[in-house]
Amino acid sequence: MGSAIYLSSAWLVLWISFAGIPSPDSTCPRLVIADRQAWQHNGQWTIRYQLEYRGERPEQLSAHDVGVDYAAWVANSRCRSHAVPRRSLARATADEGPAVAMVIDSPNERARCRERISLCLTSGAEPSEDRPAVKASPFPFELARGRTTCLYVTLEHDHFLHGNYDPLLGERDLVLHIGSCRLHDTVVLDAEQAPAMPRIKLSTPPRERMDARQYHSAPDSLYLAADMPGYQYFRFDDMPVRYGTSFRLRFWYLIAVGSEGSCHARVMEYQDTPNAWYRLDGGFDEALPSQGRWERFEQTFHTLRDTTTIALDFRIIGANVGELWIDDIELEPLYADSGTP
Repeated sequence: MGSAIYLSSAWLVLWISFAGIPSPDSTCPRLVIADRQAWQHNGQWTIRYQLEYRGERPEQLSAHDVGVDYAAWVANSRCRSHAVPRRSLARATADEGPAVAMVIDSPNERARCRERISLCLTSGAEPSEDRPAVKASPFPFELARGRTTCLYVTLEHDHFLHGNYDPLLGERDLVLHIGSCRLHDTVVLDAEQAPAMPRIKLSTPPRERMDARQYHSAPDSLYLAADMPGYQYFRFDDMPVRYGTSFRLRFWYLIAVGSEGSCHARVMEYQDTPNAWYRLDGGFDEALPSQGRWERFEQTFHTLRDTTTIALDFRIIGANVGELWIDDIELEPLYADSGTP
């Protein structure tokens, strides 16, 4: 079976370097910010501070000695509920794990929005371009002259619909607490670098559902039979998608001559929230009309603005006689038609 799915990777890393970093409120000459960089990964920002320790003697830090006071006004015009800037405030420490700032408070989980702030302190010969796990922070930690020390501050948009795709934008004000030192910094993260798309793959049908007798592309194709229990229908695993995106579905199909009833291709749209699941009115259900030869099917559709998941299935309905083969499935997003630059 030549089935495939074409969806763009959601993995975007774009570095923003800042030179001449001011620290107007810094009161600790032993510790300075030597370099600062930031990057976007889907709906998340990571800020990496490369610190230079200038003290004569090493200084020991516990997890409680490392923290950040965080304040910002954040918004994102892609999201209807986030179009107006809202306040985000939190204090995070390395020993307590991620801190949560409530951006939109609501009893309805579908409307609620948070910003999650976490810290990680590392040392090594070279700073890492990957965001390290918080649990990897080595405490007790020693600040020493000549050692590369990096503090990672991660700002995650925590919203079931927008969080995976849309970073919160705005100017961030941070006061870094590292031992007895206080380092003040302002970071402007006001431009989304690119839209994020989920990294997904069309599930592989079980071997018993594949038929080598008929195919459009060797060696086999997906098989449906009206007279075999369990073979009248096949549904691929649900796929996460970005809301409000245009897609094109293409495949080849063959209906056996003399098949009765109706053969259908269907796309259904859902909204998955942390506490509930909803079937939406989007998608389509199209009959496949031709019999006796391989035919190409193509349909373009646009996911609703609340869609988080789609499902694709094929069916033979209203008959006890009939065979259907499906091959070379392609599902691809159409960025230009989605209003997404």
